[in-house]
Amino acid sequence: MRFLRRSRKEDLTRNLPEPAFRPETIAEAKRALDLGLIDISEYVEISLALEPIVDALSDPDLGVRRKAILDLAKHPNRAWAVRKLQELLRDGSEEVRLYAAETLDRLDRGYQQAMYKVETALRRKEEDGLWRSLARLFCEYAEAGLPGETIGRWYLKKAEKILNRLLERSPDNVADLLLRGKVRKLLKQYTDAFGDYKRVLRTDPGNHEAYFALAEISYLLGDFDSVVHSVKRLSQAPLPEEMEQTVEFWLDK
Repeated sequence: MRFLRRSRKEDLTRNLPEPAFRPETIAEAKRALDLGLIDISEYVEISLALEPIVDALSDPDLGVRRKAILDLAKHPNRAWAVRKLQELLRDGSEEVRLYAAETLDRLDRGYQQAMYKVETALRRKEEDGLWRSLARLFCEYAEAGLPGETIGRWYLKKAEKILNRLLERSPDNVADLLLRGKVRKLLKQYTDAFGDYKRVLRTDPGNHEAYFALAEISYLLGDFDSVVHSVKRLSQAPLPEEMEQTVEFWLDK
């Protein structure tokens, strides 16, 4: 066995900031993704960040900024909205920091109240539908990023245990398989998540949610042939508008 001698010379490059490229248009973001300057998650975040809401968040009018912060609480991409609110906690304006903190607190309380309501109902009567709702809330809470990475992982593991029990009783339940696949993807258990989505397609061969998720996971695993296969199948199905745009992007690549 060879042992490599550690160099006494300090590697100064480790202390240098990584080079950054911030696209200013969707076209630039697509090109940056093609060149490997950003990854797919960064592309999605940059695309969202080009929305008008971001301009409003930096508006000099405090009233405009306050409305934009309140609008973040209703944004369909909860994880992105939470990250923006957390960034605003470091803003130079005390009022903006307060608005952001209040909005984050309100979002967190909403999840906690919803989970408490379901758990209370389960103490009265255990039903699969209630367990499924609780698992979904745990997953959405963790995905939003409100509890932080460590506690969020704890919620995801709780959701996975619930779904494991449900799937023992109903192994081909599509809703439970889709949700467990999402939970496992968030836990970075990509192979297990892939298996769940393949099981969905055995039961429901035209399920567009499963194909879309398989394309994402295949990309993360570096299996680009499978990405192409999944996206081509997706393109043949009627899809929501935002999913159509994503599929068009994949097909362009």
